[in-house]
Amino acid sequence: MLPALEIEAASRFVLRENGAADRAELCVGIARLLGYQRTGTDLKARIDAVVGRLISCGQLRQDLEARLTPA
Repeated sequence: MLPALEIEAASRFVLRENGAADRAELCVGIARLLGYQRTGTDLKARIDAVVGRLISCGQLRQDLEARLTPA
């Protein structure tokens, strides 16, 4: 299982380098950055769970168009 800390760091990097992204775009960006060519259901669920936690704890912000940015 991918460690949450790696996903968190990758999410910050992807958003810093590419700007705002929706959850699906961020998920793909994180997976690619970490060396995955495909985002299967398990990988996608793991990344999405961590991203959801980052939104809940205020480390990521979601705008009215559901695009994510660092808080």
